Amino acid sequence: MKSHFGEDVNNFLRWSLLAGIAVIDFFLSRLVGVHIIVERWALLLGLLLLGIFVIYRFVRKRPRIACLCHAVMQYLALTGVMVILSCIVATFDRPLIDAELSRVDQALGLDWTAAFDFVHSHPLLSVILRSAYSSIPVQTALLFWWLAVIADDFARIDEFIGLVASTLVLTVAISAVLPAGGAFVWYKQTSVTDASYVQLFLDLRGGAIHEIPLSQLDGIVQFPSFHMIFGIICIYAARGVRVLFPLLTVLSTIMIAATPVFGGHHFSDLIGGAVVAVVSILFVARRADNGSAVPAAKAGL
Repeated sequence: MKSHFGEDVNNFLRWSLLAGIAVIDFFLSRLVGVHIIVERWALLLGLLLLGIFVIYRFVRKRPRIACLCHAVMQYLALTGVMVILSCIVATFDRPLIDAELSRVDQALGLDWTAAFDFVHSHPLLSVILRSAYSSIPVQTALLFWWLAVIADDFARIDEFIGLVASTLVLTVAISAVLPAGGAFVWYKQTSVTDASYVQLFLDLRGGAIHEIPLSQLDGIVQFPSFHMIFGIICIYAARGVRVLFPLLTVLSTIMIAATPVFGGHHFSDLIGGAVVAVVSILFVARRADNGSAVPAAKAGL
C-alpha cells in the first residue's frame, strides 16, 4: 500500500498551516465583528473521524482505512478554514471589479445574458447543468474512494489535497484584493435564480451579519472561479487511472460548462480560475521534478 504516513514532516507542516489559518480566522473574525458559530454537529464529526483514525492506526492497525480517514480530516479542515476566511475578507468591502470582468467578456465576444437565457429556455439542459454544478462533493468522494480502495494510491490523494490547499489560498487572497459580486448581481438576475450566497456576500460587505453558523457558510468567491479550479485539478488528480479519469473528465467538464449560468460567474472568472489551477499544477510538477514526485497510479487501474 502506498501510504503517506511516512511523510510525517509534510503532514506536520500541513496541519500546522491549517492551525495557523484557523488562528487567523479567529482573530480576523473578532477584528471585523463577525462571529463564526461552530455547531455541535461539526465537533461530533471531527471527533468521529479522529476516533476512527486512532482506532485503525494504532489499535486494529488497518492502514488503508486510517490513511483515508486522515485524508478526509485534512480535506474537511482545509475547506472549512478557507471558506471561513473567504467570508471574513468579504467584509473588507473593497471596490467590486464586475465592470472590468464584464468588459473582458465582451472583448472576447462572450455574452453572459444570452447564455443564461439559452440554458433556462431548455429545461432538460438546465436540469443536467444544475445537477453537475452541485457535483463537487460527489466528485471528491468518488476520487478519494477510487484512489484509496481501487488504485491504492494515497500519494495521489495527498497531491490532490496539496493542490486544493494552494489553489484555495490563492483564490481567497485574490478575492480579498479584487472582489466581485458575480454575474447574477451585475446582470440583475438574482430574482430568478437560487443564489443564497449572493445575499450572504452582500450582507458581509454591508456589515449586516455579526454571527454566522458554520452550516450557513457558503462559497462566495466569484473571481477566480473555484469550480473551474476544482474541475481542472480533479481531472489532473485522476490522470492515468482507467475508468476514473474519463468519468471525472466528463463530470468536471459539464460542471465547468454549468458554472457561468448556475454559479453566477462571468466567463472571465473561469479564465482566472484556469490560470490559478495551471500555476498550482506547474508548481507541484516542479517540486516532483526536484525529487518529491507522486507515484503514478498502478498500471491497469
